[in-house]
Parts: sequence; structure tokens; C-alpha cells
Amino acid sequence: MRLVKKLKNVQSSRRSLLSQVHPYLLHLLPLLLLHLHRHRHLHLHRHLRHRIRLHFP
Repeated sequence: MRLVKKLKNVQSSRRSLLSQVHPYLLHLLPLLLLHLHRHRHLHLHRHLRHRIRLHFP
């Protein structure tokens, strides 16, 4: 019984934390995605260039 109460308490605290952090997450998520996308694109580009170099020395 105590454990259940503790669990509920943890859930509620987690929810409040999420509600505090949520705006930041919403703001940072697009930036993060953009960064990842850009990084992946650069990596792909580099990889392709490397392959081309291998084919045509």
C-alpha cells in the first residue's frame, strides 16, 4: 500500500517536472532535429564524396 502511494507521488512529481521542462523541450526539439538533419546530411555528403574519390582517383 505504501509502495503504491510512493509510486503515485513519483508520477505526480515527474508530471510537474515535465510541465516545467516541456516549453524548453518544444523550443529545443526543432533545433535538435535541424542539427541532426544537417549533421546527417554532411555525413552523407562526405561519404558520397569519399566513394566517388575511390572510384575516380
